[in-house]
Amino acid sequence: MVSISQTIGLGASALAFSALEKSDTLNRFVNWISGGTVNRNTLAQGILHKAIELGTEFALQKKRWGSVVPRCYRWPGVLSSTTIWSA
Repeated sequence: MVSISQTIGLGASALAFSALEKSDTLNRFVNWISGGTVNRNTLAQGILHKAIELGTEFALQKKRWGSVVPRCYRWPGVLSSTTIWSA
């Protein structure tokens, strides 16, 4: 099951990558502090691997449950709190 913490972790990694991508000085500093284990390249690779892992897990989960998990439909023009559940 894809958890909220996994999704938040992926978002935090993407945010860190964005910060390092915008600043060469920050990227060099983080690379120096971490002894080369963290920089924008390693973060990008980690984000890609984690996104593929989460996407695969989500697809397998969806296939495994099939039509057992209900889908929520919202009627257009009706208040957003009104939902219809279908199998």
